[in-house]
Amino acid sequence: ERKDALGGSRLSGFSNLQDRTGQAGRRLGQTVELMGQYKIGSNIDIFAGYSHWFKGQYFDRLAALPNRGNLPVKGEKDTDYVFTQVTFQF
Repeated sequence: ERKDALGGSRLSGFSNLQDRTGQAGRRLGQTVELMGQYKIGSNIDIFAGYSHWFKGQYFDRLAALPNRGNLPVKGEKDTDYVFTQVTFQF
C-alpha cells in the first residue's frame, strides 16, 4: 500500500521509512546478485557474493519530503553489498 512503512532496524536511532501522503509510490527498486563458491582443498571452501540494489522512485520521492520520510542522508543512493565466507571442515 502507498502509505505503508518500510520497516527499519530495531537498533536505537533507526526508524521506519514512510511517506504518510502516499505520494512516494511503491517501487522500491531492483537487485542484482552474483555469488560463487570455490573449494580450496578437501576441507576448506570459500563462498563470496556481491549485490547491487538499484533503488527505485520510492526513495527519490522520500528524499524530496520535508523530513525525508526518516530517510538518512544519501539513503536514496544505490547500495552495494559484498560478503565472504570461509568454511573449515574438521
